[in-house]
Amino acid sequence: MGHFALELALRPLTPNIDVNDGPGIFLGPVEIRSAEHLRPFLEDPDSEASGIVSVIYQHLCPQSDARLWQRAGLRYGMTVLRPGCLGREWVKTAGHYRSPASVEMMEIVLGSGIVLVQTPAPDGGLEQVTCVKLQSRSVVVIPPRSARVLVNTGTGNLAVGHVAASGTVRAEHEELARHRGAAYYLGPDGARPNPHYLDLPPLRTTEVDRLPLIRLGRPLLGKWTTRTDLYGDLLKNPEKMLRWASGRFS
Repeated sequence: MGHFALELALRPLTPNIDVNDGPGIFLGPVEIRSAEHLRPFLEDPDSEASGIVSVIYQHLCPQSDARLWQRAGLRYGMTVLRPGCLGREWVKTAGHYRSPASVEMMEIVLGSGIVLVQTPAPDGGLEQVTCVKLQSRSVVVIPPRSARVLVNTGTGNLAVGHVAASGTVRAEHEELARHRGAAYYLGPDGARPNPHYLDLPPLRTTEVDRLPLIRLGRPLLGKWTTRTDLYGDLLKNPEKMLRWASGRFS
């Protein structure tokens, strides 16, 4: 994580984001998500939620590193979520499924929260649903085909940096919208099964430190082998990371 990411994470969420703003920072597309955008994914779509919920920086890096990332075929982005609730749920992202050839690595930049990861089964149901409590300076690896939803459980902004291969990023929201969100709704009073799913597996709750270590060649839900700096680690060996992040695990 670089200081440039923390600086943006500390800013208030506003609809007037200048993509050229910041001292020497390259910003790719910026998506601003409102409570209205999230209604198809909420437990209570009629809740009195309003205003900006999240800002998603699709590609974020110092200007001096922009060409390195482009040559490597990787991109570092960041999602910033406001605190609070949407009805009975904590503020969350809509969530999306990863493509079959796309691994994602995530690190906390600021705040505290949860990533809910659900993996589809071959029969069309869900094989596993895991709620991972995010910790500062830890990196979670989201495997291919899985859906992930970020949840802000804290009292301030939650900012999560994420890295994926540029050519394999395809966010698929439709399946989650069809089920009105992920398999479980999470809020201050606990986790509630989403009745729009059939035969839900039990919710597994864990912390990052209890996840298995992930090395190149293992596309599983787990933690990265370092607790240092994901951004810097990737730039040290971008070619090797690109092969792994784009689904070429050897």
